[in-house]
Amino acid sequence: MKRLDLKGDGDWRGFNFPITKELENVVCKTSLRLRNASLYGVKIKQGVFEGNVDMTGCEISSLELQTCKFKGSVDLSGLEFSFFKAASIEVEESFIAKEVKFDGEFFISGALKQLANFNRCHFSSKATFIQTKTVSLSASSAVSFTVAGPSVVVTQKPGPEVNTWTKIKYQYRNYKSFLKSRIRHYIRTFVGFVKKFLRKIRTSLLRAFNRYRVRFPHRREHVVLYVLFNSRAMLEEINFADPKRVTFNGVRLSEASFRNTDLRGVNFIGNDWRQKKIRRNGLFDELSFHQQNDYYSRREMLPGIENTYRNIRYSLEENKDFGLANDFFVGEMEAKRRQLKWWRRWLLSVPAAYKIFSNYGTEPVTDSV
Repeated sequence: MKRLDLKGDGDWRGFNFPITKELENVVCKTSLRLRNASLYGVKIKQGVFEGNVDMTGCEISSLELQTCKFKGSVDLSGLEFSFFKAASIEVEESFIAKEVKFDGEFFISGALKQLANFNRCHFSSKATFIQTKTVSLSASSAVSFTVAGPSVVVTQKPGPEVNTWTKIKYQYRNYKSFLKSRIRHYIRTFVGFVKKFLRKIRTSLLRAFNRYRVRFPHRREHVVLYVLFNSRAMLEEINFADPKRVTFNGVRLSEASFRNTDLRGVNFIGNDWRQKKIRRNGLFDELSFHQQNDYYSRREMLPGIENTYRNIRYSLEENKDFGLANDFFVGEMEAKRRQLKWWRRWLLSVPAAYKIFSNYGTEPVTDSV
């Protein structure tokens, strides 16, 4: 494998790996094409793949990736896994996993920085989409020593033949130099003591400041947060065989599309649904509806948007997340109201009156009016 990589030969179509391969600190500089290859199981830890990885059509039992980085795209379309785990992975280009069947446990975390496509996948068992956080610690220390002491000035002692006046001048110069050196020494000692005292005060103040600063929003150093979906996420027509064992935890879902995916019973914990254009939490499909100009295309989208909002609201209410469920109830009622004729949509209907007077019961100010 190393020799093929050095030659730049990434065409591994039809290769047969009959046993589980465990690789660590792998660096692959070429694009890999593994179509129709047979892989029993692959475990890679701390790998770097600088090209694209195409595994469509190959036979594989399990795939386990840990702290791997893919600088190109990854294509797993049409595969079948008995076990899949991708922990703390980074994919710079698109991550394609269309029509994949996950018969066993599924786990993924890290950063999919471009398009992530899971359309028409089947999850038979537990599935976890989770946020991950990495903390890097850097330890550096510098020790410097300064030695301060009286400087010694040596002058040549006059011989016995010199007169008394010369001896007096010699003693005076010697005493003057000694006095200056002692004064400099005491000044340096005092300045050093003051600097040390001020450093202690500064350290105490910074320690107290940092102790209370963490209680408020602040910039965390050496902490990198990966919200999994950094860009568009296609999660359409997915089949969850056991929805109660499916979890989205801390994932960015503001650009995720769930068209024709049944999400009732799925666990949503601390995800990012915020949509700035509609000023509330909601679905990216609703933004796509607003960007659509064709009348019939807009009407065809509304029933699916209403159903997705209803399913997610149901799941949030099961998890007792009523605050977030309110936003999805508003989205559900908005999709329902927009399906009416224009005069009923804005005035002559119960949904229109419900919106005008209380914004579907979610705004207490208008509700009290």
